[in-house]
Amino acid sequence: MNKRLASALVLGSAFIATAVSSAPFITVTEQRLVDQRIQATVMDVLSRSTDLSGRVVVESQDQVVTLSGHLATQAQARSAGRYASQVDGVRFVVNEIRPRLGAIGN
Repeated sequence: MNKRLASALVLGSAFIATAVSSAPFITVTEQRLVDQRIQATVMDVLSRSTDLSGRVVVESQDQVVTLSGHLATQAQARSAGRYASQVDGVRFVVNEIRPRLGAIGN
């Protein structure tokens, strides 16, 4: 192996080791606390939204929020997903909210 290739491999290894060791580390307990805060905040935002009528269940795991339940219309379900996605710390929203059967609206 030539010296240039060997130097590149050593430098590449050092860079990877530095990048991995400088990555933020979060414990399982800290992640649970983050998810609890996200869940509580999303629930608060949705409960204060006067344009939503129905029942929504909020779950958060690894900063991914899952919304389920029923709202009056599909438009309300989309709005709830949008509100949840705007909460600080939310990485992604899985919106499984369904409009109530027989509800009229967009």
